[in-house]
Amino acid sequence: MKKTILILLAIAVITIFFVLNHTNAKQENANFIYVALNGNDQNNGTKSKPFRTLKKAASEAKAGSTVFIRKGTYNENLVVKHSGTKSKPITFKPYKNEKVILSGEGMKDVEGDTSLVMINNKNYITISGLTIQDLTTDLANETVMGIHVTGSSSHITLENNHVQRIKTHADDGNGHGIAIYGTRPMKDIHIANNTVENLKLGSSESIVLNGNINDFKVENNLVRRNNNIP
Repeated sequence: MKKTILILLAIAVITIFFVLNHTNAKQENANFIYVALNGNDQNNGTKSKPFRTLKKAASEAKAGSTVFIRKGTYNENLVVKHSGTKSKPITFKPYKNEKVILSGEGMKDVEGDTSLVMINNKNYITISGLTIQDLTTDLANETVMGIHVTGSSSHITLENNHVQRIKTHADDGNGHGIAIYGTRPMKDIHIANNTVENLKLGSSESIVLNGNINDFKVENNLVRRNNNIP
């Protein structure tokens, strides 16, 4: 009788252990969102059934999410839709070491600010390891940017990105590789280990921080072959 009870207790403990591990794994995987060129926005965003567009992935990325972008060239921009928190930031990055390109090639000229990565009034966001390229304009009243962070966005990390061939062809035009504009109070901005090159900036800068920005760090970035202010 005692032996039977001990066996039943052991089975119960093992069952609880596996259930808890399975639950934790599901919760962890629920924070992973995948997007791939062979995906579909009607999918559920898992590794085996990824989304197709950055727009869809960004709309689903809530606090604690990591968006893994599979290799290839995405002819669209990334607009961050939600904020993370201190304990649950949101990260956009390539899957493993795959090469991910966000390309502005073919995007139409429009007046105002145009960027391939846009973070506006969002917090606790990391953009890591992306190649951001080929956004150009012929309009004097359009400012083209690789990465644009604005509003009151805070706790932002931009790391290990490659920004190239962002160009204005207008005589009085403007462009930036990475632009941080604190139109409201902003803090904790970290720009590190990015390469920003081959830009045609008009009257503007390769990397710029303007406005009400406190507690920022810009370090170990490679800035080269740009035609105006580094």
